[in-house]
Amino acid sequence: MDDFFKRVKGIFRIFNNYVITNSKLIIRNVIIVLLLAVVVLVAVSMLVFIFVRKGPPEVSVPKVTGNDLIEGLLILQKKKLNSVIDPRYFSDQEKNIIVEQDPKPGSSVREGKSIKLVVSKGPIISIVEDYTGETVAFVQNRLQEIFSFQSKTIKIGTVATIASAEPAGTIIGQSPPPNTPITNVETIDLVVSKGPEIQAFYLDNYTDQNIKEVMQALALRGVLVNIIPEDTSDHVQNGIIIAQEPPEGTVVKRNEISEREIYNDENSGGDSLSIPFKSYSNTTVYIYIDEGVYEVRKIE
Repeated sequence: MDDFFKRVKGIFRIFNNYVITNSKLIIRNVIIVLLLAVVVLVAVSMLVFIFVRKGPPEVSVPKVTGNDLIEGLLILQKKKLNSVIDPRYFSDQEKNIIVEQDPKPGSSVREGKSIKLVVSKGPIISIVEDYTGETVAFVQNRLQEIFSFQSKTIKIGTVATIASAEPAGTIIGQSPPPNTPITNVETIDLVVSKGPEIQAFYLDNYTDQNIKEVMQALALRGVLVNIIPEDTSDHVQNGIIIAQEPPEGTVVKRNEISEREIYNDENSGGDSLSIPFKSYSNTTVYIYIDEGVYEVRKIE
């Protein structure tokens, strides 16, 4: 029996020496490892926080006011700064000049910051511009650009086309003329070139057609018609062409009498003019001032 108890005590002694003692050591090591992991995690978190909080480096905002827009954008780009453009009209600034900036020059901001730039769209328009040499599409866009920020609106009115040496589609006249104050202007009438006039064409067969309609059609092509009346008992034939000379297919040139100058003189401003003339068909009168087309009037 004594031997038995001695053996049991020996087993407990071994368990105490090897298992319990080693377990304490393992637990202690585990705790130490966990503490080290927490310390490392806290250190890493602090470093990340500091880096994120710090962000991109700071730069000093350069002065770009007074510069051309492209020039100013290049200056900001060198500083790694972005821009937001606010276009406005200024009476005393040329187009595309940077008038204001925010933040102000010398301010400290981080790289990537957007700088607001107020850019001039040019002087405020108070008079009618000169559109000769431009196109109708250009005038439409220009009027929209000028008056998009105002309550007042000026639109394109009548667009007349005439033959001229200028390329087709080119504006050769306008009403009101350039430099007219826009206060009471609602529309701008334009005269547009349709290119050089055809100087010759082939005659059609006009027999059995109404003489008035034929005269109007030929008058528009610069041809005068000489009428020889013939008596007829058929009233239905009144005003109907029964024969023509030259015949169909003849090459006819424009008659210069159909386009002629009926008045040319210098006048003082404000003078009233009364110019009598006779027309055999619908007529278009072109009024020139200082060698430019001022107005087009259609007379029925």
